[in-house]
Amino acid sequence: MDVSIRQLGPLDAEPFRELRPRALQTDPAPFLSTHGEDVNVGVTEAASRLAVEDVARGVLGPFRHARDGGSASLVGIVGFLS
Repeated sequence: MDVSIRQLGPLDAEPFRELRPRALQTDPAPFLSTHGEDVNVGVTEAASRLAVEDVARGVLGPFRHARDGGSASLVGIVGFLS
């Protein structure tokens, strides 16, 4: 299995929007919002959240790459603030 980690951007909004509510349900402690506050966030708002130009804050994500060279899947998220 091949994995890469990079900062997420607006083009990652859809997988981010799919993964974040699950993370808020299963492990809510590290988040600054609740599942109820976040469950209805749309792709446009998620893209806006990820459009960070400040290197002191953002969201990183590990991507698992398909063995056949196909698309990569976002498998986690971590936010950081400085």
